[in-house]
Amino acid sequence: MKILKIIGNILFWLLLGIVILSLIAFIIGTQFKQDNDVSFFGFRWYQILTDSMSPEIRAGDIVIVRMTKDVNEGDVITFNPVKGKKNTYLTHRVAEKYKLNYETLFKTKGDANKHSDISPVSADQIIGKVVLKIPYLGNVITFVKQNLLLSIATAMSFILLIFLSIKLLKTNRSD
Repeated sequence: MKILKIIGNILFWLLLGIVILSLIAFIIGTQFKQDNDVSFFGFRWYQILTDSMSPEIRAGDIVIVRMTKDVNEGDVITFNPVKGKKNTYLTHRVAEKYKLNYETLFKTKGDANKHSDISPVSADQIIGKVVLKIPYLGNVITFVKQNLLLSIATAMSFILLIFLSIKLLKTNRSD
């Protein structure tokens, strides 16, 4: 009878783990589509693909961006580099803020780049300001997206190992 309860618990936790991992994979998959305009309480996250902002932000990092148009020189911003093309994003530092014909424009530059970006950025191209960087998380997300079954199997193995360790500890304490 005790063995059936243990097997039932194991199956329950495996199923729960699969559901949770599937939900996470779904969220990750929908969030990192290039044409996604979804924000979460005024924040978006983007995966950095190049080292143009190194050493501060590197390829494979995730940046959390607060959606705002209130940016100043020195701020790191994410923007659409080509007007009207909404599925391309760039994260660079504001090197200069200036007015031209009553329009506020921003000259941007990647920290690792020798020269500023060629085209100035207008306020309507700005998505927001980078408020947080999570190192390497983009690499993990890419790996999970490319190896979903392996990732689920690994996560389930860890969950099972933790569950069995807890059961073993409880059994040893009651003896």
